[in-house]
Amino acid sequence: MRTLKIGGGHGSFAHRSQFQAKAEVLDAQESKKSLDSAVSILAAWIELARDYLSEDDMPVLISVGGLLYREGLRKRSTTAPQMLGLGFQLFQPSIDFALADAA
Repeated sequence: MRTLKIGGGHGSFAHRSQFQAKAEVLDAQESKKSLDSAVSILAAWIELARDYLSEDDMPVLISVGGLLYREGLRKRSTTAPQMLGLGFQLFQPSIDFALADAA
């Protein structure tokens, strides 16, 4: 069984540079995808891959989803009061949206 130390540091994993490169591509494309999109895509992927994921995989993926969701809530809570008094509305991830968005 492999173990993964999850901490607050930036780490030196090879995939980190891939994440950075993808972020730069998304910026260059002026992508409108948000944290909400990332949560929906991750949730849909977990559901599709559920039968292939190990017991060790699920807590890690759920932690990543939780971090993304929390940051989305924080972002909305700082901008919601400024949105013409429309109030704060929680995002409800849509599996159909995520699957279409991932394609």
